[in-house]
Amino acid sequence: MWVSAAVDGMGMCPARLLFVRRALEMGTLVAFLGFQGVRVNGGMRGLLKSRADLPKPRCFQDWLFAELDGRE
Repeated sequence: MWVSAAVDGMGMCPARLLFVRRALEMGTLVAFLGFQGVRVNGGMRGLLKSRADLPKPRCFQDWLFAELDGRE
């Protein structure tokens, strides 16, 4: 259900690649942290492709990387 919400443009979803692979392959979702980006417990981050470079997702990505850098 949350993957469908992200595909419909209602936000992003933390998800295992298994659950979002089809949407990523079809181009309806984009892994805005990249396929080789951050994986937390095997999860990916999905976002509507047309919204990948909007300020809020970019801000979230910057925050997430800063948090992860702080843990090392």
